[in-house]
Amino acid sequence: MNNIPISFQLGGITYSVELTDKRNVGDKNSLTGNIIYPLNKVNIYTDHVGYVSTDDYRELSFYHELVHGILTAMGKNDMNNDEKFVDGFASYLHQFIKTVKYE
Repeated sequence: MNNIPISFQLGGITYSVELTDKRNVGDKNSLTGNIIYPLNKVNIYTDHVGYVSTDDYRELSFYHELVHGILTAMGKNDMNNDEKFVDGFASYLHQFIKTVKYE
């Protein structure tokens, strides 16, 4: 099951989300997604080179880009440039969202 939204808001800005196999010029084949701030858009790539593109993997890629967006909105550029931090935070956020239980 795909839990990737088609849009969301950060700081009053609406971002669209697209699952696509078409990469932007200059994107690496191993790139799993990107956030394009001037276009208010997140691309999640469905054709990963060297990766199995499962729903979970695409969701994790989305949360990775979401964390970048949140950090940018907060002006935390030092943390935003730390890919290990972004990966770790996105991984824990994804795990929480996938496993949370409510009464």
